[in-house]
Amino acid sequence: MTIPRQLALGEVIGQKKGKAEPKPRPVSPGRPSRELDVELLRELRAKGYGFKRMAITYELSHIGDVLA
Repeated sequence: MTIPRQLALGEVIGQKKGKAEPKPRPVSPGRPSRELDVELLRELRAKGYGFKRMAITYELSHIGDVLA
């Protein structure tokens, strides 16, 4: 004879006890995303710039947006 146990809230008799689904992470506002200047990136790529040089040039060309 088995000893009956108390069921958890929402648990049904015969249901296997499994892990609860993880709670969704709260969305933090973070840093606002800005739109990419696709034309500038294409021009830099056409000049033969590598990824690092493109990133540096792109950031330097848009530094006024951050300071303004």
